[in-house]
Amino acid sequence: MKKIIILSAVLALTLSLAGCRGEEEIKVYNLYYTNSQATRLGSYTYESTTDDRLALVGEFFESMASISEDSGVTIIPSGVRITDLGFSGDILVMELEGSLEGESASRQLMFYSGATRAVAQLDSISGLQINLNGSGVTDVNGYPMGIMRTSRFVNNAVDDPEDYRESEVSLFFANAAGDRLIKCPASVAYRSSTPIERVIVEKLIAGPAANNIDGAADGAVTPTLPQGLTLLGINIKDGVCYVNLDDRLIKEATTAHDDVAVYSIVNTLMQLDTITSVQITINGVSEITMPMGQINLNQPFVFNEMLVEMSAQDSSGQ
Repeated sequence: MKKIIILSAVLALTLSLAGCRGEEEIKVYNLYYTNSQATRLGSYTYESTTDDRLALVGEFFESMASISEDSGVTIIPSGVRITDLGFSGDILVMELEGSLEGESASRQLMFYSGATRAVAQLDSISGLQINLNGSGVTDVNGYPMGIMRTSRFVNNAVDDPEDYRESEVSLFFANAAGDRLIKCPASVAYRSSTPIERVIVEKLIAGPAANNIDGAADGAVTPTLPQGLTLLGINIKDGVCYVNLDDRLIKEATTAHDDVAVYSIVNTLMQLDTITSVQITINGVSEITMPMGQINLNQPFVFNEMLVEMSAQDSSGQ
């Protein structure tokens, strides 16, 4: 009789433990959406019973992609889908297929920030690497996003919607002959921690084609600065913008007209309210004569209206 009682007790305990193991633990996570202006993130709770981190990321992505409009707007771009997920050490690597074309800088930021915050909740994940069509994603200026961690977004998205800014500027590129400047409207997006004067000089260096300027494709608008020119430093003091470039500016001239190269920089920067003149140096030296001997850089320059031919729209329409 004692054996029967003991066996019954063991069986009851075994069934009880099996029942406990059968009850899967529910875990709660925060997922993200954005407002209609894509200026900040909002969060909502998501429950799951799986312990598989890759499966969870797939669930997160699917949930955030289908967020109700009553709660907010999805951060997941409509033109992308996950094709693969994996790990490189403690970095989650997300392979996407599709396009971010048409997504504004702020919407891209909401996507990167929300996705990074979501996956950071999972065990042993310290960062997120997103690849699109086999290449690492970039911001709208073409700068690689690299490995994204929550610390990178601590002062933007949810907390500071002004971290990523967009401005309308004009870049001055050359005409087809390379002897006059053309005013080319452009939209630039940049982090608040990056001076806009640096951003627009780097856009000048990139050239009109890289900035999708009207007239670039048919040669009506041409570069003024050598490809690969390095901006060594830029700062503003007492209204003077000091631009320090490497010696490619004088060794690999893009145009035979020194004034066109110099004033493409000067005219572009002079549109900023904080700048009253522009001083250009080569490797920190201002006593430099440009290749054609037309200009010496030993003094600050101001806007040159005489070199400006027409707008990019007028040029491309001819």
